Amino acid sequence: MGLRRQHTPRYKLMLQRLRRVRLDTGLTQAEVAQALGTTQAYVSKSESGERRIDAVELFDFARVYGAPLETLLPASKVRRLADARARPDRVAEQPVRPGAGGRRKRGRRSKPK
Repeated sequence: MGLRRQHTPRYKLMLQRLRRVRLDTGLTQAEVAQALGTTQAYVSKSESGERRIDAVELFDFARVYGAPLETLLPASKVRRLADARARPDRVAEQPVRPGAGGRRKRGRRSKPK
């Protein structure tokens, strides 16, 4: 009938975790649907991968389950740039002060006191 959707291994793992966490909390799909204000079919299709889940919806599932969002997400292989240590081949940048480096106002200069 329709096209079969292909999911990445990480997305499939997220779907497995989504279902496992629901079962571990002892909730039925109908109870989760009621908490989310939607239908049982929505929960079923979300868990099976028939319906793709966006980040906001995943957050809502985590809230219903009382679980941290990270519980549902597989580990990322991407390196966090914010945690990268200073490398010797990079030049340190000067910190930017608020209001510095912007365009200066034209006009009269104030006289020194």
